[in-house]
Amino acid sequence: MSDGRIIQQGANNQNNQIWRVDDRGNGRVSFTVQDGTNRAIRTSSGNFGEALSLSTYVANGQQDWALACNPADNTLWRITYPNNNHNTWDVQDYGNGPNLQIWGNTTEPFYDYRSFRFQAVTCPTTPTPPPPPPTGTLTFQTVSYDCNTGVWQWQFTGGNGAQIETWCPGAFGNRLISANSLQTVTLDANLRNGTTFTITAVQSGQTFTYTFGASCSGGTTPPPPPPSGGALTLIAPTFSCSTGDLTINTSGGNGSAIEYQIPGLRGWGSSPTMNVPTWQRNGTTFTLQARQSGVEAPSYSFQTNCGSARLAASVATEPGDRLRVSPNPSTGQARVRYKLANGEQATFTVESAAGKTLFSLPVTGTEYDQETDIDLGQQAAGMYFVRLRNPTTNEVAKLLIQR
Repeated sequence: MSDGRIIQQGANNQNNQIWRVDDRGNGRVSFTVQDGTNRAIRTSSGNFGEALSLSTYVANGQQDWALACNPADNTLWRITYPNNNHNTWDVQDYGNGPNLQIWGNTTEPFYDYRSFRFQAVTCPTTPTPPPPPPTGTLTFQTVSYDCNTGVWQWQFTGGNGAQIETWCPGAFGNRLISANSLQTVTLDANLRNGTTFTITAVQSGQTFTYTFGASCSGGTTPPPPPPSGGALTLIAPTFSCSTGDLTINTSGGNGSAIEYQIPGLRGWGSSPTMNVPTWQRNGTTFTLQARQSGVEAPSYSFQTNCGSARLAASVATEPGDRLRVSPNPSTGQARVRYKLANGEQATFTVESAAGKTLFSLPVTGTEYDQETDIDLGQQAAGMYFVRLRNPTTNEVAKLLIQR
């Protein structure tokens, strides 16, 4: 549309419905409309409910998309935003609305209203001017490297003066730069010695590749010795029965960043704190895991022990709460009604009985009743939990799915 929105309409074979797909590297592509405006589909945040829009392509990742083919129908594709939890394209109101938006993610099935089919068409007749011929060889140069800090400075020289799109897996993502501009990258601690990186650069349609070997020999500062704290070890965690926050605690290690995971609650991530659903806060055993510099420490087994009376005080589930679900039981689609104070922020989630988060949405109260539709039609029959939670509110409603 002229205002930058993207909506679904009947096919008219006009240039505003024809898209050019460009390879942006790292398995990602961009979609540029062929109406002469040279605008590409973008997201500014990748958050649920954001309407997709058009703007001139900028190599900041907001217009780069990943494709996944539906194994049940290899003509249909799911399109995801890799920079933010792999959230997906979605047509508003289960495919009945006009707007293309961000909703759902790759943990969910291939819903029809999140699947897209591409059809080849004749390219627009307006010719694209050829790129200017190169006036010199584009050369890559490492200016300095310090393996103690991991700071790597580099630049391109030569070429034809056009902008350079470049990326390097494991070191830095897509960048749009000019020749002779000094670039700085800080390598992770486990990559600073003995790692070879491949740098790809594209200028005026020509692709160049270079390699850089990170090494602590040859005049650079050697990395500091590891701390004397010994191997990374998991110790007794911190757990709150009232909030459900479970924090993994460690000792020892080499001082580099640590990643944490609790199967059933969350995969690997930088935060040591995860939230245990109410129904798992008494008598549930979790396996706590941590890793550092690619090496995983021995796991730690922890069993919750809050007691039913203590849990009842922290969660409201009786009629009259600020959270209602209907119809209940449901065949899969349901409407959630909730109420928050004006400006009050909370997170609305749907979780399986195993504690897996199937849906998550930040919400802001208006002082009046608000509604959100959920679709669990692709989930198995059984009990699910709808939660409205912030530091002062923790309400849960049970939703029974029957077939």
